[in-house]
Amino acid sequence: MTAQFTKTALAWCLNKGHMSLRGSKRRPWLEIVRPETERTYLSYQLFALRRFHDGPTDDVRDTIGGDSFYDDERIRFQGTGLEAAYSLLYPRDRKQITSQVMDITDIQGLTALWIDGGHIDLKRAGVIKGRFSQDEYEAIAECISRHGIDNKVKRSSKYFTGIALKPESMEAFARLIRPYAHFSMKAKLQLRKSPQGSGQTRSQPTDRAANMLLRGV
Repeated sequence: MTAQFTKTALAWCLNKGHMSLRGSKRRPWLEIVRPETERTYLSYQLFALRRFHDGPTDDVRDTIGGDSFYDDERIRFQGTGLEAAYSLLYPRDRKQITSQVMDITDIQGLTALWIDGGHIDLKRAGVIKGRFSQDEYEAIAECISRHGIDNKVKRSSKYFTGIALKPESMEAFARLIRPYAHFSMKAKLQLRKSPQGSGQTRSQPTDRAANMLLRGV
């Protein structure tokens, strides 16, 4: 097991992914379901889990039919060391995004949250949504704030509905996470080219783990 494996498993399970205990030995399995239009990104998620894991893994990939025009595709993954990620994200066997989890996943986690639940409106403001509690939204918002990006947890009369980013904050957030976003999902950021028109982007992270994540597979 590597620290990067734990970090990656946690990031993939912040929104669309989840873990559950299965079998007589109650081992944690990680599962992600995405529409077939996001097949490339799902393949990358499985690749990253395999790459950062030490030793053999057990994983299955299949297609789930649905009522929509497109089918869903699913991966299920199990490997030694997944217990560490499970214990962090599922204290008392219930999913809970905490400040500790966000400290560990940091920008990689924020990137995964945006890809799974982020949206830019016509005014170029951003919002991150998910089925999160107030404490979970606040843990995510605190992580964004640590990078000097202003944000606000939104709520209706009864429920917390998302994390809002004003246009200038959205631009800063996009610059932060873009080097970590897989090429198949960078369109979600709707970033413009550099002012010089060269199409060049911000320098990539220098740490080895981040560089490995940048490779589109």
